[in-house]
Amino acid sequence: DKTERILIEALEHAGAAVGRRAELIDLTQADGSARAILRRADGSEEAVVARWVVGADGAGSAVRHAVGVPMEGSTYEQVFFLADVDADWPLGRGALAVNLSEAGFQAFFPLRGDRRMRVIGSLPADRLPAEDLSAEDVERLVRAQTGLHVPIERAHWTGIYRVHERMAPRFRVGRVFLAGDAAHLHS
Repeated sequence: DKTERILIEALEHAGAAVGRRAELIDLTQADGSARAILRRADGSEEAVVARWVVGADGAGSAVRHAVGVPMEGSTYEQVFFLADVDADWPLGRGALAVNLSEAGFQAFFPLRGDRRMRVIGSLPADRLPAEDLSAEDVERLVRAQTGLHVPIERAHWTGIYRVHERMAPRFRVGRVFLAGDAAHLHS
């Protein structure tokens, strides 16, 4: 979120407005410009004409799809989780800790604040939840895979994902550029 804030501030300083909660429903290019039709959260539609379009709209990029660029590569079978938690970390906050064992993989990153940690780990195939993980789920996984008792008071957010290795075969089509996860995934 810090990087995003810095980029938004730089764009605003340069005179650009950053909009949110809009969906790209059409994108065309002609005569040295690109024309995007956006649908706002309230259902209204707006046409935006620009010299350039940068599609930085994630792995399912509507911009990439609009210009017909595929995402080539593969997805690995293993499922992982991410969690930002408040935890009583027993091993000190001075460094990253990684656990590699037959029970699974986990990495622990101290974040700003006294108790905030980012936990990344593997999920056993028989423990895939229907929804995101709770603080209790993360605590159980840490104990099962590391043997550590790490009391987790709160999960600020969690996510479940598969590791991908995918890339667009090209990052520019006319006046449209692809960037970030819209162009390459190497999780």
